[in-house]
Amino acid sequence: MSGTSQSRRRILTFVILIVVVVGAFIILRPRLWVKNKTAEITVDGRLSEDVKLFHGSDDRLLFYLKEDPQGAYVYDSHFGLWRCTTSYFANFKIIAFSVHHSSGCADSENGDVMTSVKLETQSLAFQYHDEHIIVSWQPAPR
Repeated sequence: MSGTSQSRRRILTFVILIVVVVGAFIILRPRLWVKNKTAEITVDGRLSEDVKLFHGSDDRLLFYLKEDPQGAYVYDSHFGLWRCTTSYFANFKIIAFSVHHSSGCADSENGDVMTSVKLETQSLAFQYHDEHIIVSWQPAPR
């Protein structure tokens, strides 16, 4: 009987160890994108909070506008600002999270590159479909 309880104890210890390791990985893993809950958007002078903004590594930005549900925007200081369509979302997420590929849509069918993009310390201004758009945010509390 002691042999059976010993094997049960080993199995239980192994299961608890696995749970602790998986839990630690979930809690302590590096975060690729951090959500900023203070983001606001100004479209042609109208202020709104209908934006989801994420900060990534290498000063990358990823944001979704409620006024434009068919696309998402990725800003990378090396490649500029891209608007990716919903048909590109699966590949878009792979590109956004990968360090080996450039951020943005790979071809003009699935995305638009924005021109006249101006990045400030806490805002990003650009022109899209004759609308002047400014995405702004507050710095993270320390």
